[in-house]
Amino acid sequence: MCNERDVGREQVEQFVREISLISGLSHPRIVEFIGACWTILAELSTVTELMERGDLRDRRGYCLSWESHKADIALHIAEALTYLHGLTPTVIHRDLKAKNVMLNADMEAKLSDFGIARERSAYDGSEHMTVGIGTSFWIAPEVLLGHDYDERADIYSFGVVLSEIDTDDYPYWNAQHPPQGKAQENEILRLVARDTKRPAFSDDCPPAILELAARCLRTDPEERPSAFEIVLYLQQLAQDRHSSASFSSMVRAETAFSGINTSAPAVTAPADTIVNLRSAVQTIQKTQETASSLATVAHAPGKRF
Repeated sequence: MCNERDVGREQVEQFVREISLISGLSHPRIVEFIGACWTILAELSTVTELMERGDLRDRRGYCLSWESHKADIALHIAEALTYLHGLTPTVIHRDLKAKNVMLNADMEAKLSDFGIARERSAYDGSEHMTVGIGTSFWIAPEVLLGHDYDERADIYSFGVVLSEIDTDDYPYWNAQHPPQGKAQENEILRLVARDTKRPAFSDDCPPAILELAARCLRTDPEERPSAFEIVLYLQQLAQDRHSSASFSSMVRAETAFSGINTSAPAVTAPADTIVNLRSAVQTIQKTQETASSLATVAHAPGKRF
C-alpha cells in the first residue's frame, strides 16, 4: 500500500507540473490543452484537441513522401520549437521524437507530451539531465556525457526526428537492425557521444534535408542551427520545391552534400560540405528588408514608378 501511495504521489506531482506548463502554452503547432480530469490517482488524464491522424510514428497507415507531406511536417515541428525556445524563460521539450508529434485531419503536425519538458533556469542558462530522462537514441551527446545543456539539445533531437521522417523507421534499431539488448544500446550511445555514429537516412532522401540533418546532429551545440534558422531554411526549401519538378533531386546551388552515407548509420559531415544556415538566414532577412523599403517608397507621397 505504501509503495502504491508513493507512486501515486509522484504521478500527481509530475502531472501537476505538466499541467502547469502546458496550460500556459498557446501556438498553432502545439497540441491544444483543454483541461484535466481524474477519478482516482491512477487515472489522471489531460484533455487535448483531437488529432485524427494519430502520432507521426503510426500515422494511421498513411504513406508520406518528401514531395507531399514530409517537408511540411518537418517545418511544423521546427515552428513549434521556435515558439518554445523563444519563450521567457525558454522551454526545452527534452523528449522530441516522432511518437510525440501528432497529426490532425489536414496532416498538420503539432508537438505534444510535455511530461519531462522544463523551463530553462533564468539565472544559470543551463540544465543538467540524466540519461534516464528522455528516450536514449534521441538524446544529444552533451546530455549523454552529463554536461550542462540548453535548448540546442532539442535541435539535436530534431535531427534524429528528420531520420525518422525520412526512413519511416526508428533510429539505429529498426527492420534492418533489430534490437539486441542493453549492451548494444549502451555501445550505440557511446559511439554517439564520441561523434562516430549518427542515424541513417534513405538513399532517396533529398540532399537539402541531409544537409540540414547533418547540421542539427553536430556534436558541438554551438554549431547547430537555432529553431528559427531551421524554419527559415525549410521555408526557403518549400519555395524551391514549388518551383522544382522534383524535390527529391533538388540541391542547393551554393552547396554540395557528400559527407553522409545514406545507406548506413552516418557520421556527421565535414564542415565544408554543410550548408551555411546563418548566411542563408542573413540573405533572407536582407531580401525582406529590401522589399519592405521598396514598398514604403512606392507608397510615399509624390513618388511614381
